[in-house]
Amino acid sequence: RDGAKASPKIAALLAEAALDLTPATSVTMKSEGVLLVLGRDETAIQAAKKLAGRLSPTVVLSGRAEEIPAPALMDVPIFRGHVRSASGHLGAFRVEVENFAPANPSSRGFLAFAAAGGGGVSECDLILDIRGEAALFPGGEKRDGYFRPDPGNPLQVADALLKLADMVGTFEKPRYIAYDGAICAHSRSQKIGCRRCLDVCPAGATAPEGKGIGDGIRYNAHVCAGCGLCAALCPTGAASYQLPAGGGLYERLRVVLGTYAKAGGKAPVLL
Repeated sequence: RDGAKASPKIAALLAEAALDLTPATSVTMKSEGVLLVLGRDETAIQAAKKLAGRLSPTVVLSGRAEEIPAPALMDVPIFRGHVRSASGHLGAFRVEVENFAPANPSSRGFLAFAAAGGGGVSECDLILDIRGEAALFPGGEKRDGYFRPDPGNPLQVADALLKLADMVGTFEKPRYIAYDGAICAHSRSQKIGCRRCLDVCPAGATAPEGKGIGDGIRYNAHVCAGCGLCAALCPTGAASYQLPAGGGLYERLRVVLGTYAKAGGKAPVLL
């Protein structure tokens, strides 16, 4: 129906895609819907079943097996284990689990698991944490792709499931902090100096550069939540908050609207 009107729009989008607006003021994260559900009982299993039609869930339980009813249909992978560590961000989480063991698919009555092995690693795009324990990440509520509702609050759990169902695709977030290592006062000549951004970051997005005593700080733009505390406390201005790139935005608008008009488009609508 709208085929005759497509040419101006496509021309405008191609012109915009060809723009080289540097420096990059955003980062992208891709989720393919691989979900890790962490829980203690059948609540985690039911949550995974509800999302199985939209995502690819795997359940890891840390509760007592003899107290967890076996599902009538083992349609989602179920394991037992205890989380040892977690890292990453939306689209690139890595969770290490100890005492890892798969559920016996022929379990009757209550879940039975194979003998606990050593450790296992889950690489996933999303995490639903309903263990009712401490968050896996500092400032867990600020970590994109990590959902930690109160397992005793059905409304919070339902809200998390609703949000998770749409967490598939490519997501963009601002690169909040611009960092200039040349004027950073963190470390020089193997001597530690300023640690303000390391101590104050609530999301764990800052770390010393390198394994030893480095000369600067590594900012993880995929983890940074944009609170701006590091920029506010930086004594040298090495970390500065990037305001929205107005110049780049207006350049995109000029190219899109100009190309659309030249291609014969009328009354453009911008979303």
